[in-house]
This record gives sequence, structure tokens and C-alpha cells, in this order.
Amino acid sequence: MPLTDLTIKKLSPKDKPYRVSDEKGLVLQVHPNGSKYWQVRYRFRGKEKLLSLGVYPELSLAGARAKRDDARKLVAEGSDPCAAKKQRKQTSQSTVFSAVADAWHKFNAPKWANSTADKCRACLDNDILPVLGEKLLEEISAADTAAVIEPIERRGSHNIAKKARQWLRRIFSYAIAKGLTEKNPASDLNEIAAKAPQRKHHPYLVEADLPEFLRAVQTYRGRVITATAAWLVILTANRPGVVRFAEWCEFNLDEAEWEIPADKMKMRRPHLVPLPRQAVAMLKELHKLTGSYAYVFPGQGGYGERQGETISECTINQAFARLGYKGRMTGHGSRHTASTLLHEHGWDSKLIDAQLSHKNNSQDEGAPSVRGEYNHAIYIPQRREMMQWYADYLDQLAAGDAIPRVAREAKRRG
Repeated sequence: MPLTDLTIKKLSPKDKPYRVSDEKGLVLQVHPNGSKYWQVRYRFRGKEKLLSLGVYPELSLAGARAKRDDARKLVAEGSDPCAAKKQRKQTSQSTVFSAVADAWHKFNAPKWANSTADKCRACLDNDILPVLGEKLLEEISAADTAAVIEPIERRGSHNIAKKARQWLRRIFSYAIAKGLTEKNPASDLNEIAAKAPQRKHHPYLVEADLPEFLRAVQTYRGRVITATAAWLVILTANRPGVVRFAEWCEFNLDEAEWEIPADKMKMRRPHLVPLPRQAVAMLKELHKLTGSYAYVFPGQGGYGERQGETISECTINQAFARLGYKGRMTGHGSRHTASTLLHEHGWDSKLIDAQLSHKNNSQDEGAPSVRGEYNHAIYIPQRREMMQWYADYLDQLAAGDAIPRVAREAKRRG
């Protein structure tokens, strides 16, 4: 006799599991604890098999019969329902958001700077996966992705929120490209992004403040390593993080050049830096102290009994703070100072952008090296002249010249 809901409700547990039949192979197994499980019996290639369908009453009698019919249809088409169920389970596991996000991060990390990969990993672990990690891609709605961003914005981390929106969109785009889903519920998150407060630039000094500051740096009494790192930031307008991880193998002091590999640059392209005479002289002196090590600026103890890795990310700013410039000047601020001063004195913006390695200069992003045919594109001769003028100009400011001499002819050639 076919089962009815009333019949099922009256089934009582026994000491051992037992089954009652419906029709067309559908059975209900009753366990000693009272739980009831739907199953369907079928034969495939001469063997009798049993497929679990779900738990009663979560799966109703009508629902169980529909699943039974689906299984019988698969058998009629020559497919094994048990094998099909296993395949669906494996597919579901591959579309769990955490698995897709991890695969996406692993795929992209080699293309990124280490700092970017680490920031993304931290955002995934701390903000994104706790909300979406266990969900299947198809279960995630636009509201779910918005729920990731809202707490980040509430704590005032607008830059992280911006990155999280970007990373979420890219994860779903990656999943679409892999054929794992057809929708991107993070595609419109920018439309509801909270307005970030006005960005505060790194503190930097204008020309009128430079003489006193430069004289203070000249009298710095801390470690030679720290002082040289600070001067290299000032004289080349490079990012402090790039200076911090500089290696001796990147320098050709005879040619007064510093070739920074792409994996250390924010824009992920190599960067050739012409060195003024002042920087070369300082580096030659420092080489006597740290030249036997890979890093130009090793950390505390790096030239003694043990080798540290590099100076810390706050070393240069702490040095400026000790000189009385806390909140007034930072290592990164020296880039703003250089850009402002060079522009004010008429140097061509394309030379300044190339020196600062800004994304709008014309360097070929795919170039494996910045030498040879790329030298013309990145204005090495003109930048060499410009940065030597800049270093000389800073010397004159420090010496107290009221109106430093300006190489106007060199500027016109730039």
C-alpha cells in the first residue's frame, strides 16, 4: 500500500532500524531514535543499489516521490543516481565561496607585491570569509556582499572597504570565468559605498621649510644606516618601502644607477633611478659597513654578530620625529616635497612622473628590464640632470643661499 502522511506519523521506533515501502522503490527507514530517512531502491547494471534522498519531515512524502522519479529517470537514461549524487556533492564543494576565494588568491598572489598579497589575505580571513566563507556561490546575494562591507565602513576603514569591494568583484569574476557561477552579486557595491572622509596626505615640507630641515638631517646622530636611508629617500624621491628593501646587487655605483626589480615596485614594473653624486658618495661609505650583506639597510644587529633583515618600516619617520619633525615630515612626504619643488621650478611633468614611477609615465609595463631601448622612453639622461640639479639645490638651501642658482638651460632641455 502506498504511504500517506498519516501512516508515516504513526510509525513508531523499534529496537532496530526498519523500513516501510511506498511504491516504485521508495522506502522510509525508521531508526531507534525516531528519525526517518527516505531512500529509493533501484537496479543499475544488474546490481541492486540504495540511494538516500533526505530526512522526513524536512523532505515531505511528495518531495521524496519527486526525487525518486528523478532517480528512476537517470537509470532509464543509463546513469547511476548514486554516482550522480556524488558528483553533485563534489561540484558543490568546489563552489563553496571559501574554496573559490582561496583559489583566486593563490592564482593572483604571484602577480602582486608581497604586501598586497598579505593585505588581501588578511581581508579575506578577517572580514570576507567570516560572512561568506561557508556559503555556496549560488546562495550569495547582493545583500550578502553588502553585509561584508558595512562593518568595515562602520569602523572607519574606508580604504580596506574599497579594496574589499574590488576583491569581491574579482573573486566572482574569477568564478564566472571558471564556469562555477553565472552571476556577480558584488558588481554594484560601489553604488552603495559610504563616502570616505577627505584623504589626508602624508605630511611634507614646502621650500621655505627645507633649509632648517636639511640642516637638522645633516646633524643626525643616530645610526649611519638610518641616516643614509633617510638621505636616499630625500635625494631620489623613492618610496620608503623600496628604499628599505634595497639590495646591493641592484646598484651600479660606477654608473650612478639603481635598478629596482618589478616585484618591489607598486606598479609592478622595473624602475631605473639615476643617482646624484651626493647619494653615490653616501652609498660608497655605507658599503664599507654593510656591503657584505644582501640588504643595503639591514636591521639592528645586521652588521654585527647576527644579521637582521632590514630597518623597520617606521625607522625613517622615527628619525625625522627625533629631529623635531613629527607630524610635519615623513619619508613618503619627501616625494610630495620633491614633486612640488621640481614643478615650481619648471621641470617637465613627464620627467617628474617618471622619477616618481607614477602610472602615467610612458615606461613599458611589460619590459623585463629598463635598460637599452627603454632608456629613451623613461628619460634617463634628462632625469639624471634633473635629480643632480635637485640634490645640488638642496645643498644650497641647507647652506642658506637666499636664491639658489637654477639650471634653466637644463630645464629647457628636459
